Amino acid sequence: MNRRFDEDRAEMEAHFRERVRAYLELGESPEEAEASARRKFGDLEESLRAVRRHRVRARLRSASTILGQGALWGLLWSVCLSALLMGLQGLLGPDDDVGSVGFALILGGVGFSAGVVFGALRRLCDRGRPLHAMPPARAALWGAVAAAVLPLVTLRADQTLWTAPFGALVAWALCGVSRRLARRQTARSG
Repeated sequence: MNRRFDEDRAEMEAHFRERVRAYLELGESPEEAEASARRKFGDLEESLRAVRRHRVRARLRSASTILGQGALWGLLWSVCLSALLMGLQGLLGPDDDVGSVGFALILGGVGFSAGVVFGALRRLCDRGRPLHAMPPARAALWGAVAAAVLPLVTLRADQTLWTAPFGALVAWALCGVSRRLARRQTARSG
């Protein structure tokens, strides 16, 4: 972080020197040129603090977006998969764990981790582009990859047989909902 701050300082000082040179070329004395440059450029330390605050806010916004994505995925996974498994329980045979709150929380945790990975993948690979701007097929691909990460990391590779398709389905559905909302917003404003 300090290296980045030092790079910013060097860049801003270079801009300041260029501005002083420009005022010198306009015929001002060195003292007048520096004073004019300071009036136009502002205080260097305050400008550096503003740049640092802006970067920190952008990182916090990005992190909160990714965590929000994880929370949404966790909720969807918990509710949808619990309902699906409770519906299938008649076909699969009774299981006491399927309807329990603990089981729903486990599914929500898996969904949360998949959502966080999905948000991070979007941030890194799609440069944080909004979900409605992403093609649904790419969203489904990132969703499948994101949902496969936790089972692979926890050495439960067999679980990817259901997590990856469900992750793809959730990402595809959220992309479709996001596109529909974006179209509706555009129609209202236009």
